[in-house]
Amino acid sequence: MELGAEENIVGASPSPPQQTVSPPLPIDSEELVEEQARAFEVEAAESAVSRKTTTRSDRVGEKFMESIGNSPISEAQIIAWLGKIEKEESLAPPTLSVKCSLLLRYLRLRKNIVMPQARIVSVLKNKNARYHPQKAEPVTVEMVISYVRSLGDDDAFIAKKLYLLIKSFSAGRASEIDELSISDVSFAEKGLCVKILREKTDKTGEETPVFVPQDAENPVSDPVRLFSRYKELVPPDACRLFLYFDPVTKRYKNMPIGKNSLAKIITEAGISCGVKGRITSHSTRRGAATSFVRHGGSTEGLMHVGGWRSANVARRYVDSSLETSRRTAAVLVAPTDHVPGSLPQTLGGTTNGTYVLQGCTNCTVNFGTMPQKQG
Repeated sequence: MELGAEENIVGASPSPPQQTVSPPLPIDSEELVEEQARAFEVEAAESAVSRKTTTRSDRVGEKFMESIGNSPISEAQIIAWLGKIEKEESLAPPTLSVKCSLLLRYLRLRKNIVMPQARIVSVLKNKNARYHPQKAEPVTVEMVISYVRSLGDDDAFIAKKLYLLIKSFSAGRASEIDELSISDVSFAEKGLCVKILREKTDKTGEETPVFVPQDAENPVSDPVRLFSRYKELVPPDACRLFLYFDPVTKRYKNMPIGKNSLAKIITEAGISCGVKGRITSHSTRRGAATSFVRHGGSTEGLMHVGGWRSANVARRYVDSSLETSRRTAAVLVAPTDHVPGSLPQTLGGTTNGTYVLQGCTNCTVNFGTMPQKQG
């Protein structure tokens, strides 16, 4: 037998197999495994939700396809079918809107057909007698300025003040204002220039410049002074405009304020100013339109301010409450020597008996009974 050769001896116990022990994972590898596990859990949860939604849309879509038979799919058929099941199942407007979304999802995924959801929902709302739109209560420009001044001269509130002033003077949507960058704001003569992308109505992709006027007499609410101070407190590499304040360092950190927290800023301002009812991020948009018209702005100017294409849509944003009518009348008609029981002789600055309402567009003023001439 050669040296070094192994012998197979009958009855001898075989040598136990060698076990390989994996070296311990480094710390960063363990964190990577945990991160991958969390990502897998999130993906599994999202996949489960997606499957559930797809199953619901399939049920709604199959009912629709069964009802129309071999007829070609059209927008009119979708509206008619949704109106039919609304009556048969006594669906509330929110539930009907969900059914519409599920049906359009089915058509998009299974039939490769894309339908205009916004137009279909609009038609369904107009046909539904039980639908009552819930308008956000307006938070006007005057209210915003009053609230901003009430916050005092504290660096911790600069981002909040700038957000309220920019959103109010621009009449901007939350999607247009919440994600503004610092580079979108620049100093202009007697104010700030803010570049806003009206993404919902302007399909050209061009930014619209919006002017936020200076308030030199009140440094606490002066946007020029606030923005100048703000740039000193934000990190040099900061991109987003509205950032969280660090009470420890007394500076702003590179952490953008979320949309829910920004919406709460408007809610706080509205409640502080005594606004009753529903306050949302749209309240400043309605408030800006109301303030603009209250001060004699034209419909064309209102459309430009808020980025509305339709005059009818723009007018719907103006508050038509009795209080607004009273304030508008106070702006239009401000007599200084009015005698009870007679008509004022100084409307619009004229004294020759001619009544002129300056800066008024589409206004209705009821004077009551005209006095009879004597003799």
